[in-house]
Amino acid sequence: MEYALNKPVGLASLILASSPASIPQWIAEANRLRRELPQEVEQTLRHYKEAGTTDDPAYEEAMRVFYRRHVCRLDPWPEPWMRALAKLMANPEVYHTMFGPSEFHATGTLKEWDIRDRLGEIRPPTLVTSGRYDEATPPIAETVHRGIAGSEWVIFQRSSHMAHLEEEDEYRRVVNDFMRRVEGQA
Repeated sequence: MEYALNKPVGLASLILASSPASIPQWIAEANRLRRELPQEVEQTLRHYKEAGTTDDPAYEEAMRVFYRRHVCRLDPWPEPWMRALAKLMANPEVYHTMFGPSEFHATGTLKEWDIRDRLGEIRPPTLVTSGRYDEATPPIAETVHRGIAGSEWVIFQRSSHMAHLEEEDEYRRVVNDFMRRVEGQA
C-alpha cells in the first residue's frame, strides 16, 4: 500500500493478502483476539510480555496457541510456514526493529504507521484477501477494502492468516481470476 501511494509507473494492480493499513488497528485487534484465548494462555502471554521476557519457552508455547488459531490452522503446519518461522526465530532483528517482540504491542519503527486516511489515493485495481480466522481480522481487511475505491475483497472461510496455504487451490483460483480480469493474464 505504501508503495502504491508513491504512484510508481507500471503498477497495474495490487493484491493485498491479510495486510493492515494501520498498526494501531492491528494491535487493537490482536489484543481482542488474545483476550478470546483460553484464560491460562492469555495470562501467560500477558505475564511474559509485561516481564519483557517474550523469548521464554512458556511464552513461545502460548504464542503457538494463538498462531494455530489465527496464523495457520493446518495440522501439521506446512513446510513453507515452518521454514519461514524458523528463519524468523533465528534472525528476528528486522522484525523486532520494525514491529517489536510481540504481536500484541508494537515497539518498533512501525508502531504508529497508519495510512487509513490515504487509502483513497490508491487507484490500481486491488484485490484484498483475508481469512475468516485471520490475525488480520475481518475489521482490518474491511478497513482496507472500504478505503480503496473499487477494491474487491475475498474472505477465505476455512483460513486464518495463511489462506494461500490453508486453501491453496481456492486462493490460486481467486488470484488467477483477478489477474485475468484486470491485467489479461494469469
